[in-house]
Amino acid sequence: MSKNTIIQTVWELAEPIAAELGVSLWDVRFEKEGASYFLRILIDREGGADMDPKTYVLDHPLIQHKVAILRKQQTGAKEFREIVSEIAMLMCYEATRDLPLQKAQVDTPLGRAQVQVLAGRKLAVVPILRAGLGMVDGILDLIPAAKVGHIGLYRDPETLRPVEYYCKLPADVE
Repeated sequence: MSKNTIIQTVWELAEPIAAELGVSLWDVRFEKEGASYFLRILIDREGGADMDPKTYVLDHPLIQHKVAILRKQQTGAKEFREIVSEIAMLMCYEATRDLPLQKAQVDTPLGRAQVQVLAGRKLAVVPILRAGLGMVDGILDLIPAAKVGHIGLYRDPETLRPVEYYCKLPADVE
């Protein structure tokens, strides 16, 4: 049976079930990953999925453009690493938008000036191993004083839930 036949057959079987459950069938994928094959049935409900209020979708045009470059088959390893670092900088810029500021005074060549500086909070960068490591340098370029920790996770093949296997955070990070 061909890949397309499998996808079409699963689509025909899943669509009425999805409708009965009050969701829409969004896509059916049959993919090989490593030595294994995966059949994925993607569904969505009217109005989309609920997101945690802390979730922020980074849909900036520059990020979208750079993700497109990452996905291109022709993108080499060096360019890939550079683009990941650039995306991390853009993400960091958005993520730090609400950091508190405090007033300070600095001496400039023209005299004393009142400025805004970060309000003394210590920041940490904590990538999820290994995929997140490529983003650390881009973030540290913007926040060189940030401390770095690491978290290691893998997906349990039975429950598909994340399992922590490593966690090393800077000592003074909450």
